[in-house]
Amino acid sequence: MAGALPPLPKIEGDVDLFLDVFTHNSLRMESAPMNEEYGNTDRLAELGASTLKLVVATHFFRQKPLLSADEIAEQIKDHLSDEIVDQWMAKYNLKTKLRIAPAEMKRIHDVKASSVTT
Repeated sequence: MAGALPPLPKIEGDVDLFLDVFTHNSLRMESAPMNEEYGNTDRLAELGASTLKLVVATHFFRQKPLLSADEIAEQIKDHLSDEIVDQWMAKYNLKTKLRIAPAEMKRIHDVKASSVTT
């Protein structure tokens, strides 16, 4: 998994989905109805997290020489760490696309800062 990152899949033809993907829950109106196709971003996030874990697990499952189950689990944990995901966000320039309430952004920074001290 080292090296250049593959291109991100395009979200084409569905403006609502595109906006929802890049909008944090802190900006979601409580009274907004769920999208008939995918529900809301919480549902998308759950599916995305499971899909990403499956892709990473499959990559290490197929690696030669074969890894043990414990080694696969460790590789998944290492490659899906907050630090690695943060690096992906930076390399894909995704942070500039996020729509998030300023107070929530501060909370995210506070949580990140606290993780360094623990």
